[in-house]
Amino acid sequence: MQVDASNLKKKDFIKFREALYQITSVDFYHPGKGRTVMRTKLKQVGGTKTLEQVFTSSEMVDVLEVVAAPVQYLFTAGDTVKFMHTIYFEQYEVSKALVGEVIEFLK
Repeated sequence: MQVDASNLKKKDFIKFREALYQITSVDFYHPGKGRTVMRTKLKQVGGTKTLEQVFTSSEMVDVLEVVAAPVQYLFTAGDTVKFMHTIYFEQYEVSKALVGEVIEFLK
């Protein structure tokens, strides 16, 4: 969903430059002259890359809806990892690349 950059909040997930990022810091800045801007710090999801990005307050940004659910690790199959929702028993497949190094600690 696209929103104005002025509506960005800490912990939002956005798609920026064809990658997924989580916002770790947002500051509203209004200089004496010129446009208001949003200074953000972004952390790449599934990676170690962090960057600082300045958005104009009228710029449109793709904000992603992320839902947290209680899941249990089931097994690894090829390049995917299987999880099960602990309440509804639905199964989800996630790529190993997205899980990252944490997979070594899952039982």
